[in-house]
Amino acid sequence: SCIIKGCPIGLGQPVFGKLHAALGNAMLSINAVKGFANGEGFDNMALRGSQQNDVFYNNEGNIDLPVLGTLHIGGLTKSEAEDLIREKLKPYLRETPIVTVRMTNYKISVLGEVARPGTFTVSHEKVNVLEALAMAGDMTIWGMRNNVKLVREDATRKREIVYLDLNDADIVTSPYYYLQQNDIIYVQPNKNKARQSTMDDKGLRMTSIFVSGGSLLVSLASLITSLILFK
Repeated sequence: SCIIKGCPIGLGQPVFGKLHAALGNAMLSINAVKGFANGEGFDNMALRGSQQNDVFYNNEGNIDLPVLGTLHIGGLTKSEAEDLIREKLKPYLRETPIVTVRMTNYKISVLGEVARPGTFTVSHEKVNVLEALAMAGDMTIWGMRNNVKLVREDATRKREIVYLDLNDADIVTSPYYYLQQNDIIYVQPNKNKARQSTMDDKGLRMTSIFVSGGSLLVSLASLITSLILFK
């Protein structure tokens, strides 16, 4: 067997020319070698498909890991989750393991006075409130930059509403600057837009009243005409 230790993380190209591919090519070039295993390799043949699944995070904030079982990481920061998994792995390893936690493919929603409101899937690990607004085409001219509403739901499904002032330079140090799974950003309209919307609603109601009144007068006129002709 061939065992290599101390290899730096990420050695080899991201897609092609990986280290284990080069090792496999070298080992299988030997006539006597009929098989090559990397990592768990051939041991995977004895495992069920469910045992080889990727790690999943459920709504209760739990993850299922091989050997370690179920761990609760809901409410933890990225660093805290890494520390927890590292401590749980230590009894099984001779050296301190390197643990990296990444969050991918989570969803956020941006609503209100933005160019393209909707729900967006974030493919990378972090997105901040400014990047989220950029994904939605930025605010319209009626959006209030000093009073952006952020709705966040924790692991216990308790909702928290926070108001952010994007004109404040200290926004980048706010604990709400970076978004989390299922966060909702709502950009409120300014007073002019709100007043205009109210006037439009009133105008629409008045138009409906006038149309209804006109229809009633026409109906009465038709009824009176019919009575006169009948006589």
